[in-house]
Amino acid sequence: MIYIVADLHFDHSKMVESGLRPKGYERKIIRNWNRQVKDNDVVIILGDVSWRNDYSIFEKLHGRKILVRGNHDKHSCDAYMGIFDFACDTFTMDYRGINIIFSHRPLKRFSQDLNIHGHLHDKPPLKDGKHILISLEKMGYCVFPLKGIIKKWERGIK
Repeated sequence: MIYIVADLHFDHSKMVESGLRPKGYERKIIRNWNRQVKDNDVVIILGDVSWRNDYSIFEKLHGRKILVRGNHDKHSCDAYMGIFDFACDTFTMDYRGINIIFSHRPLKRFSQDLNIHGHLHDKPPLKDGKHILISLEKMGYCVFPLKGIIKKWERGIK
């Protein structure tokens, strides 16, 4: 199974102080992640993983992890290898005949069918039929199955 998540912001106290997230959001993410994800599953993380550069938490999380770097992920892609199974700035995937590009921020120009991204948190998503916002705040602090995201997108464009 392939799961998607964005903007984990582990160890980022201002997320709670600003009212964007509730106290204990990190424990909620970890609990939900490990309930859903099995060791052979893949989790695509759409950036902004750890505010204080402590990545030890990822050893506790099930699955193989792909990092698409976000604006708060300051190290090179190579520096994240070993923590994550793969790290990049964007990547594309053909999924059931749909060409998807994954990124942290919504892309303005792309040739793929769909851009799955994070970054906007609780702001309104782009409603052009070509962007899907992954938001922990709106998704119950859970990783979300790619097949469910695609099914919802297909229903919305038909």
